[in-house]
Amino acid sequence: MSLPENTDAVERGGHLADGDGKNLMVIRCRKCNTRILSANKGTLEDIEHEMKSFDGVGETLSQFWRIPDPFTYDNIGSCRAGPGDDFKYLTCAECEYEPIGVQTIGAQDSLLCHTRVVYDDPATTAGHRQITSEEAAGMGINATSLAAAAQAQAEVQGE
Repeated sequence: MSLPENTDAVERGGHLADGDGKNLMVIRCRKCNTRILSANKGTLEDIEHEMKSFDGVGETLSQFWRIPDPFTYDNIGSCRAGPGDDFKYLTCAECEYEPIGVQTIGAQDSLLCHTRVVYDDPATTAGHRQITSEEAAGMGINATSLAAAAQAQAEVQGE
């Protein structure tokens, strides 16, 4: 499967970042399309950091969104730091496909890699990833099972 790649650099004042470097778009996982970060939550930084790809190959990447606090994310996962590392990798909490960012141990802020995510217009995105009826059926979710779950919940709450 070929994933979308952002090979063009982000420019301040462009369609992805305002003049102050704030992200103008919703940031999503490029593998599963889960919402990672809302608009205006990260600030663009031109710094380099070594990151591994999904298959463990290291590469130096150069544009990141600095996120001030882990609670700023809509959806993020992390792993433990490797032996001798002073940082841990961040990943999409939904699919955990690949490292998409880094966080220094003990720091509140983190870096989200521009080339490892995709962007979506906040005016047309309804929030978290929406699934199709076919995807729902594949997960065993259907209208009947949702109605049964709602009824069971109501019974537990004494309604």
